[in-house]
Amino acid sequence: MKHAIWLSGEHPELSYAELKGAAEAEDVSIEEIYGRIGVIDGENAEQVFLRMGYANRSISLISHGDFDSVKMTLADAELPRGSFAVRAYKYGDFEGRGMDVERKIGALISAKRRIDLKNPENILEVYLGKEVFAGLRIKDERGLSEREPMKRPFFSPVTLNPRMARALINLARAKRGERILDPFCGTGAILVEAGLMGAIPVGSDFDENMLSGALKNTEFYGVKAEMHFTDIENIGTIGNISAIATDPPYGRSSRTGKEDISRLYKRAFVAMSEVLDRGAYLSIILTDMTQTELAEGFELTEHHTIKVHRSLKRIFCVFRNKY
Repeated sequence: MKHAIWLSGEHPELSYAELKGAAEAEDVSIEEIYGRIGVIDGENAEQVFLRMGYANRSISLISHGDFDSVKMTLADAELPRGSFAVRAYKYGDFEGRGMDVERKIGALISAKRRIDLKNPENILEVYLGKEVFAGLRIKDERGLSEREPMKRPFFSPVTLNPRMARALINLARAKRGERILDPFCGTGAILVEAGLMGAIPVGSDFDENMLSGALKNTEFYGVKAEMHFTDIENIGTIGNISAIATDPPYGRSSRTGKEDISRLYKRAFVAMSEVLDRGAYLSIILTDMTQTELAEGFELTEHHTIKVHRSLKRIFCVFRNKY
């Protein structure tokens, strides 16, 4: 079934890359991208939206095209039982007001279904731009705001928010039911999101306090995670891993055991290549592209930069394991 996903405008390049990774993980094809709207097709299309971080909303697509053709399709479309409301949103250039679109589409729907603007059983969303998309709203059950760093029982200022964590997991093409490793798990942000997305989270860290905090966070959100108190060099004992997503220490407000960052990263890349399945993906946040030269055993496939502030940037790098 086809779905349309409204991608976040916060980090557009990263959101497009995340959509690609999530679709690949769910064996769903991307048909077209229209500005911030991605059209996907496949049995697991709904899951692509529900696992993403940088996606705002989604619909099960009924029609798309110019406004008149969409209206004609909706007039003949088979709709589910129950009451309806229509919500229109502009994502690009469109002549006309959203409220007028809601009124016109609502008039069509009212010929066969009851309109209830306050407590509808179904919501028909219309995305307005040069291309118009109409379909049934996919209920957003991700609860991202409930897991912001300050709301977790164990907090550290150096941690990822749920959107970034999910983007990193999707860039790693982590599949539901398969093991994903975060070898620098810290407070467990990636582990929590991976578990809620249906993957099997595996975490390791050499900081016993952080590992204990990660366990508190995963248990708080009902996620069962496999935890290992070990140095990065010893993760080979963990067993085969299908994907790796990690945000390693970068030497600023992070615990590195006083080890030189370049040396730590070099050891980490070697260890991760050994434990990761051949041809599988590692997604990692770096602060300098020169650090990619330390990735022995890996092939860099893509990278996306986010500026945190003037002196700090986060580079989401995706590597494929060559061995």
